[in-house]
Amino acid sequence: MGLHDMPPYRQMALVWRYLLEYTVGEIDAMIRAAEGKTCRSYRFAGCGTYTCQRGDDGRHHLLCNNIPVCAVMPSRRRRATQPPGSWRHSQSCLSWTDGTRYRVQAPPEAWDRETRALVVGVSRRIEVTWQVTLIGEPTDPGLVRSRHRCPIPADWPGYQGIDRPGGRERARLVAELGAQCHLCQQSPGAILDHDHFTGLIRGLLCIGCNNNLEECLHVTGCPRADYLNAPPAARLRLYYPQPDRLAKHDKELRRIAYLGFDPRFQPASRRLPKTVRELPPPPAGTGIDLTAVSEQPLF
Repeated sequence: MGLHDMPPYRQMALVWRYLLEYTVGEIDAMIRAAEGKTCRSYRFAGCGTYTCQRGDDGRHHLLCNNIPVCAVMPSRRRRATQPPGSWRHSQSCLSWTDGTRYRVQAPPEAWDRETRALVVGVSRRIEVTWQVTLIGEPTDPGLVRSRHRCPIPADWPGYQGIDRPGGRERARLVAELGAQCHLCQQSPGAILDHDHFTGLIRGLLCIGCNNNLEECLHVTGCPRADYLNAPPAARLRLYYPQPDRLAKHDKELRRIAYLGFDPRFQPASRRLPKTVRELPPPPAGTGIDLTAVSEQPLF
């Protein structure tokens, strides 16, 4: 099975992604070569029940089966004995300035592209440490805003409060389809996965499953392909609350100039052509006339 055996929106997504490097025939050959294989899965040890609890530092800390995740991380177990019910936290704070501007991180123009050395301004890093003791009552981690969460790399679910764009959609997905990742069913769903051409939400994914999802070349027989062919949230007809905007970097502009339109901003009848046509070699990356690129609201 090849490219034309996929649903139309998957055909368009793959052609859009690989258009500047391969012809449609070569993309079709890549898909046929991948038949019988599956995408690599990143499996993590799941947790029975996630809750969170406020600490005396004012932040909420994630609990897995009533055990603070940040208290049992390997880096913390190696440290010296700490007071009972308390554990040490640390966080790196970055800053950059050129004397007139102040930022958390240095802007791209402050770095040398070849040596990757900082050539403009001064950057600083400060390591801050503190002790934490839990003092609040357990609560739903999906209702805690990101800025109030303990800043460790953990399986926090996406924010589900109805007061924020994205939170309302996550709350609906959790109520209809469950809080676990709609692909692996092992980690809490955090990311609103959506079709970038139609804006329709496909499901709620963990960070691991969301990474490189669109690069799946399998027609069927792969968990990612099966998810993309029949998105679990399709029947809900939910739209992504923050539609994509026209990217200004060269590669996206070359794609738009090559296709003759930006499929993310055209009426629905033009977003999904009936067939994927064979295109000539892509143009050079220079001389793109931005005035010829039409941008229309997605919704």
